[in-house]
Formats: sequence, structure tokens, C-alpha cells
Amino acid sequence: MKEMDLGHEKIGTLIRRFSVPCVISMVVAALYNIVDQIFIGWSPAGAYGNAATNIVYPFAVFTLGIALLIGDGAAAQFSIALGMENRKKADRIIGNGLTVLIVSALVICLIGFLFQPQILALFGGDPEETE
Repeated sequence: MKEMDLGHEKIGTLIRRFSVPCVISMVVAALYNIVDQIFIGWSPAGAYGNAATNIVYPFAVFTLGIALLIGDGAAAQFSIALGMENRKKADRIIGNGLTVLIVSALVICLIGFLFQPQILALFGGDPEETE
């Protein structure tokens, strides 16, 4: 496969080159969700299972977004530090990124448990039906 010089290649070429895999990954993620809903609909949970997963889905996407924000940011900084051959800084960046991920996961879990009825109502669920 031909290497691309990201610092000197035309922007249009780069966008065309990298947008195709991005679109494919988005289509695969959407198909995964559709197939998941089909199997849940066929299960004994039926429509209630579909409703439950659709209510929780925005919260899951939010948490995934936070994880990607932290993880991709740390990975970019890590790569920059390795490119500058600063192994000590790279190690510190990965350690900090992992720590922030763990702390943010605990905070999101705590918020999810403490405000479960409000979150369910926000996403269209009925907090009275939590059994």
C-alpha cells in the first residue's frame, strides 16, 4: 500500500482517502445496532427489550463519546511524544490517560446510579416501571 505524506498531501485527497473507511465503520456500527434490535425483538423480551435498549442507547453513545475523547486525545499526545523520542513523557501521558478514563468511568457510573430515574425520563422511559 502506498504511503501518504500527511503533512504535504492535498486536503481533498486526504479527505477522500480517509472518509471511505470512516463511512464503512459507521455503516457497520448502524448494521450492528439493527441486527441487535432484531435479535432482541425475537427474544422473550420482545418489544420491551427493544424499548429498553433504545432508551439506554443515547447514554451508551454519550459514554462512548467521552471514552473516545479521552482515549484518542491521549493516543495523539502519546504519538507526538514518541515522535519526539521522549519515552518518559509518553509513559506519563498514557498513565494520565488511563487514570482519567478510570475516574471518568466511575463518575459516569455514579451519576448513572444516582440519577437513574431522571436519565430514564430524559431519554423517554418511564421511571415508575424500573423493576
